Amino acid sequence: MELLIVIIAVVLVAVVALMFRTKPNAGGAVEQTLSTQESTPVEEAYIPEELEEYLRELKRNGQPIKAIQKLRNVTGMSLSEAKQFVDDIII
Repeated sequence: MELLIVIIAVVLVAVVALMFRTKPNAGGAVEQTLSTQESTPVEEAYIPEELEEYLRELKRNGQPIKAIQKLRNVTGMSLSEAKQFVDDIII
């Protein structure tokens, strides 16, 4: 009897966990939600002028990795987005 209660509890926990991981879309179908934070596309990200100038200075001084790290810390961009942004900065 105790084993049956444990099995039922485990199944209920699994069902509840699955409910929180999926969501229905407008058509009623279920889609997986992203477990990681969605990042802002580079084109839509707001970069303050002071930060952009600081990033230019780092790039001019041969420190593009430090510029990428700073940009990611401030904006939350992904590594590839931050690298693309820093690569595109005109010095």
